[in-house]
Amino acid sequence: MTKKENYYFLIKIYLIIWALCIILFYISSPSDAMGYSLIVFYFVLPIIIITFSDIISYYYTIKSIYTLPIFFGISFMLADYFTYSLAYMVYYKVFKIPSISAFLTGLILSFLGLGIGKLFKKFKRNKNGKM
Repeated sequence: MTKKENYYFLIKIYLIIWALCIILFYISSPSDAMGYSLIVFYFVLPIIIITFSDIISYYYTIKSIYTLPIFFGISFMLADYFTYSLAYMVYYKVFKIPSISAFLTGLILSFLGLGIGKLFKKFKRNKNGKM
């Protein structure tokens, strides 16, 4: 696989995990909502966003990685929108716009991962004697 194919492979893996998290919301019991929220929105998605951003920024130097935080921000926002907000809208028959705070959370998590990846790359270069 080329670097570009590996990049898209990581994005596909993220989208599969993201979709499984949304499907899990609808197949789980309503009494599991708080546990779902804690596990998915405070553990699974943040860890995956930070890890994938870290891996991508460590191994790739393409300029398009800086659009990655926007992608992760939108996907984190839509995960909330397609689960709790959609259930709320269907039940109460009202319309809600997506939450900007969820977008900012995904954006910040991705920037954190990009920064960690860049730091690891810098430390590796310094360890090998390169500047």
